[in-house]
Amino acid sequence: MKDPDFWIVFSCFIFGAIISAVSLRPAPPELVLEVDAQVAGGHLFEVYVNNEFDSPRQLPIKAGRLTYRFERIPFRIEALRLDPTDLTNTNFRIYSLRFVAPDGKLLKEVAGRDLPVTVVNAQACGEKDAGTPPESFCYNSTNNDPIAHISSTFDFRKDVLGPPGTTLTGLVSGWLDQLTFQLNKNQKIIYVIAAELIFLFLFVTSFKDLIIRILLLAGYHLGLFAVLWLAQVLPFQPPPVAHALGRSSFFGYAKIKDFFVIYAASLVVSALGLGLSRLTSSLCGSSFQAVSERIENQSQKLRFLPFYMLLSIPIIFLFKFPPMESLKQAILHPFHDLGWDSENVFTWKFLYEMGKIPIIDFFYPYGNQNSYLGPFPSDLLLRALHQTILVLNIVWGSFLILQRKMLPFLMTLIAFLLMGHLEWTVGIDRYFFSFSIVLLFWGFIRSGNRGVFEIIFLASTVLWQFTFEPHQAAYVLVSLSIGTAFQVLTWWRFGSQKENSRFALLTLLMSSILIFAALVVRAGLGELGPFLLFLKVTSLLAVVGAFPAATQEWVRGGYDYQYNEALLTDFILILQFWTAFLVPSAFRNRFATLFGFLLSSLAFIQIIFIKQLIRPHIANQLLAIPFLIIVIFTMFFLAELRRSKFYLALVALCLGLGLSGLGYGFPMRPLKELMDNISSLNTNLKATREIFRHEHQELVNSYFAPETIHFAGFDGAELSSFLKSSGLSDHRVAWAPQKEPRVFIFSDQSALYVALRQPTPYSLTYYDGASLELQNRLVDWVKNNPIDLILFNPGELEFDGVPSLLRNPFIFQHVVLTYKFDRKFHSFDFLQKRPSDEAIDWVYWSKTLGKDLNYGFVGLLSNHDKLTAECRNDCSETFLNIEADELTECPPAKILIGEVAFNIKYNCRPHSTVHIALNRLWFWSLAKATGLEPQIILPEGVRWNVEQRKSIRPFLY
Repeated sequence: MKDPDFWIVFSCFIFGAIISAVSLRPAPPELVLEVDAQVAGGHLFEVYVNNEFDSPRQLPIKAGRLTYRFERIPFRIEALRLDPTDLTNTNFRIYSLRFVAPDGKLLKEVAGRDLPVTVVNAQACGEKDAGTPPESFCYNSTNNDPIAHISSTFDFRKDVLGPPGTTLTGLVSGWLDQLTFQLNKNQKIIYVIAAELIFLFLFVTSFKDLIIRILLLAGYHLGLFAVLWLAQVLPFQPPPVAHALGRSSFFGYAKIKDFFVIYAASLVVSALGLGLSRLTSSLCGSSFQAVSERIENQSQKLRFLPFYMLLSIPIIFLFKFPPMESLKQAILHPFHDLGWDSENVFTWKFLYEMGKIPIIDFFYPYGNQNSYLGPFPSDLLLRALHQTILVLNIVWGSFLILQRKMLPFLMTLIAFLLMGHLEWTVGIDRYFFSFSIVLLFWGFIRSGNRGVFEIIFLASTVLWQFTFEPHQAAYVLVSLSIGTAFQVLTWWRFGSQKENSRFALLTLLMSSILIFAALVVRAGLGELGPFLLFLKVTSLLAVVGAFPAATQEWVRGGYDYQYNEALLTDFILILQFWTAFLVPSAFRNRFATLFGFLLSSLAFIQIIFIKQLIRPHIANQLLAIPFLIIVIFTMFFLAELRRSKFYLALVALCLGLGLSGLGYGFPMRPLKELMDNISSLNTNLKATREIFRHEHQELVNSYFAPETIHFAGFDGAELSSFLKSSGLSDHRVAWAPQKEPRVFIFSDQSALYVALRQPTPYSLTYYDGASLELQNRLVDWVKNNPIDLILFNPGELEFDGVPSLLRNPFIFQHVVLTYKFDRKFHSFDFLQKRPSDEAIDWVYWSKTLGKDLNYGFVGLLSNHDKLTAECRNDCSETFLNIEADELTECPPAKILIGEVAFNIKYNCRPHSTVHIALNRLWFWSLAKATGLEPQIILPEGVRWNVEQRKSIRPFLY
């Protein structure tokens, strides 16, 4: 049984048996969550578990107090989000939560008053409200979507599942149970696990040594993190929370020790992979050299490639032509009911149409003008051209790198059609475009098409990407640099790949020259300085928040880490290590193309992991396609080494079954959509001509008209009328480039600027203005302009789980000290400047901003030690230091200001010190400014002190 083909075929049949078993067996039992609550009005009661982007559990809301039973609750719960929908100016009471086992046994009951609840779009009622029992938690909604976040961990795995198995059988059984649970939960990752299982069983069944099996499974279960990703990110990571507060820092995921644990685990498994490859090589003998020579000799240059590629452009463009007939109504008769993302894009587009320059005049995280996101025909056609180049790169890159083998090429096309099945998002345009350039680069190398046309075409696509997405172009350059270095190293070490090295070097050089020329053009237009500032600010925001959200769970081997991330990462690393050491002689021939392709693709894959933290629902779509293509490429190359057509056909069958199992008529549905697009082309062309008959300014005026912009309960025109009827100045006037701003929108609803025709500050939302530099810039904007009115939405005090009071402390401090409440309009409070002789309204601000503040893990990541301890009269920072040497819980710190008590909740760890920057707390700063002396109260036995320090350079926390 030393024939590797036998074990490959055997592994594939094992994979098929597991998939069949998974599809037939029911999901493992899950918990039931019973919520004893009373909801006054509303439509649906929704519960989100662990991931706010998962599909919610929903039950209809009924009058009175009753128990809502939510099923399909996992055994480990790290976060709960209770979300009753369509409430208006009413309250919601939580009496208790009960966790019930599948057999009906009550595992735990928690009273409402004991829950660590953070409310959004609502205000806590408190026990003084009439009819509120003391054991319940009550809050009043401030708009129609109040949310209660419960940040507590409930782990019932041992109660229900028992202790994890310690034998090999226990490990495999536990792993398969988890796999079954995830497959039933998310069937869209079935093709990912298919590829993973093939390789995992190939490794495990290749050895009879029990110790090696256990080590492989242990290393696999730890979760192989992307080693190169760590090498890229860790050296450039700024000090946590020094420049901006990201989601990962607040929730405590930026823990360096965890990264080194996973880094060590990766090295261990790579060493095991080396030993595995040596044993496999000894089984296969010297046949690899002959196969390598055959691969080298069969690579042939494709004649007339430039002609074929140029001919493909108009054909693909017809497929991607925008559906103008269906968009015509939205363009000519707009109705804007906007969400957070769409509202920002809407406002950015308006500013661009009003003559403002992205990056220079307003913060714009997408690079340059990026006008193909706009609503008008020219923008939509430009986006279609962008997608055309993307499709062109994918099709020809796949065709060339697979050496015109039709079976794997058709599989690649099926994978690409899956994009339409998963919904083509703007994210695919942005992130997958970079990957497509890398794919085409390796396709040219693999096929031998390395002429002037290929160099110019690749460099031009890099310039195109740089024009719209400078960050993405940076990842392309990193990938091309890795690929070029790989080719040059192979040439230097083995004396081969000379032509490939020359082609790679010239492509990288030409791309760099074009980008340098673009920077020179920016400098000539006076845009270079702001552009570099943009790169700096957005990079800080990305890196601070770019750590995986479940690192510690991977280390502990928890049940609920995300398989669609961990398995894919494992697959890439195992495949790289295995390929690198399996065939040492392969570095002398074109088999190196596969390894170089995988290696250089990592630069693209890493940005996907960054996006995964911020927008998981988009990143899951982006992850699927490139990894599936990599799987297909790998199968093709390994089949070449095995010289087994049966093996390739079997893999194709397995992947095909996995894809067809996704449902919805795949793969026929994407083909039908393409045919429908062709049949409606004539109609779309007529609609395009009809829209173009309108002058551009006419389209702009109608598209951005205030009455078309709708918010929660009102539109822009109603807001303007209210301002005028209330005796406030009428802010709805024609846009003037030099007009002074009079209104500041203190919320995330940036489209209010469009409705009021008001000039905007540089950053428009809490998240975009999170960096220290942009916070100070926004405060200066408010100070230096005659802002006589602030529209403040007290229901928007949190984004992505991070309190805005903590993310943007300087902005809140300035507004609280300078402005006062005037009147209310729907969910907004109107604030006007407070006369200097008028006292600050402590009652309003404490009720509106709340008396409880969740400090998260910020106190453990503080840069307290980097500040100078020696200071006398120039001590600018005040810290509350709480020693947690023997603490089993984190007791809240109470700040007493007059008769008002504020509570600071924070996370701590044994044998650590929590540093709370008191100057960043709005109520502390407010007390100091008004001459009040705050009192700090902590439970008896807790060691703490207040310390003054001097800040050498500006910092956030």
